[in-house]
Amino acid sequence: MSKNVQELIIKALEGQLLPEENQTLSEAIAKDPLLREEYLQQCRLEGMLQASFGGLVAPEGNPSEDLPLKQARQLVAPEAHPVIRKNISPTIVYFMAAAALIACVLGLALYFPMKVSYTEESLVGPVARVIHSNNKNVSNGVFLWPGEFNNQRGNVHLMLDSGAEIIVTGPAKLSLDSAMRVSLKTGKVSVRVPPPASGFLLTTERMSINDQGTSFGVEVGEDADTLHVFEGSVFAAPNNLSDTERIVKAGGSVVASEDHFEFVDEKEYPSESFNRSFNVPSPAKSEYVHYSFEGNLEEKGSAIGDYRGSFIHRQKGDSLFQPWLNGIHGKALHLNGNFWVQTQYRGVSGAKPRTVSLWLRVLPGSKFGKPASLVAWGSDESSQKWQVMLDTSGAFRVSLGHGYVIGSTDLRDGRWHHVGAVYLGGENADVRTHVRLYVDGKLEMMRKVKRQEVNTGDSSSLVIGQNITHYNNPDFMFQGLIDEVYIFREALLPNQILMLKEYNSLELLTH
Repeated sequence: MSKNVQELIIKALEGQLLPEENQTLSEAIAKDPLLREEYLQQCRLEGMLQASFGGLVAPEGNPSEDLPLKQARQLVAPEAHPVIRKNISPTIVYFMAAAALIACVLGLALYFPMKVSYTEESLVGPVARVIHSNNKNVSNGVFLWPGEFNNQRGNVHLMLDSGAEIIVTGPAKLSLDSAMRVSLKTGKVSVRVPPPASGFLLTTERMSINDQGTSFGVEVGEDADTLHVFEGSVFAAPNNLSDTERIVKAGGSVVASEDHFEFVDEKEYPSESFNRSFNVPSPAKSEYVHYSFEGNLEEKGSAIGDYRGSFIHRQKGDSLFQPWLNGIHGKALHLNGNFWVQTQYRGVSGAKPRTVSLWLRVLPGSKFGKPASLVAWGSDESSQKWQVMLDTSGAFRVSLGHGYVIGSTDLRDGRWHHVGAVYLGGENADVRTHVRLYVDGKLEMMRKVKRQEVNTGDSSSLVIGQNITHYNNPDFMFQGLIDEVYIFREALLPNQILMLKEYNSLELLTH
């Protein structure tokens, strides 16, 4: 990194970029993936230090809202911003930004543990999906990428990858910053946030709302912005006033303007005009397979055909091993690296969308020298596999051959965990941008990704506990418990993943 660019980054973090310097840094960030990641990491560290020292709110010119960071955020894996706690003087905020850079330069970031999405390449992918629209210009099922979204008329119901839902009532304009952060520019929105997406952040020009798993409405007016909390509670704070955050509970309303931030009477600012029809669609009528492992290998899904499994032993001499133990729902499949399950189900081929959902349990301290396969199918060619795995780090992983995505949660704690891998599908879709991992209903932050287009073969049918690349190699075979394996021929929504976790069924979803 050149000295000139480093100086521009320092000025950006301090909110002192001149317009021409802003343009120079923007161009540099757009051209250099490594510079984008470096810039974002410095901004993340600055934000983390803010949170560690009380969750500061930067003054006007906050680097998190400067153009260069906006461009970088669209090109590198986005993540949620820190929870806002209170406003402090600009001098202290600038001091904290400078301290963050010094810590980064001296390597002091090692003292501040945080999860960072380490990527070999830039990460850009959709962050939301349109699940219902009565605006003829916005189609149902469309994927939305980071950036501006305009709804000129009617209501458009969005679901973010985090599971947060937003009903955008036109005319309205907002910015989709990430799956955990949205900026409302004009108009009105209603928001519902499930517990796995707790911490979702919605900002306007005048205030910031940090949700704790609830529902609320926000309207941006010409002179003031209004917040109404329908259920639960949120943290709300003004952006431009020296005022601490407020906890706003159900039935409460807050108005933020240029010179005040205060609770108001519901009668003065009624909330009836907010659309709160958070009904979500049922799953598509695509076929699926379901292995529940109730002491047998029967397949219980909707797919037409005989897809029951059979045990295949790597070697003999294991006759006393018990393949069935208590699971999360009834019995579960117990694998020890000496056998696996072979089925006749060919899986989902090509670049078609798909979802794999299952429960797993791994003993504490378990060590995997190689990634261990949970569910796999495809062709043995390096680029035509679909393997859902447990990484050597203990994290959830999807591998295609050369390309992969790896989550950040170590699952080797002896507890049952629900995991879901969703591939959105589409022409030229890439594993790094179009695969979402969920652990216990919550969107995983990727620890590492590597690019590869999805093109799954169909020469090898579904196996459970076996690696189709390193066939019959116990180092790549899963050892632990697996229960309730589902494979859908569609990209499930986050709330559907949560339904499978909570109820082991999607039947409770209604129109």
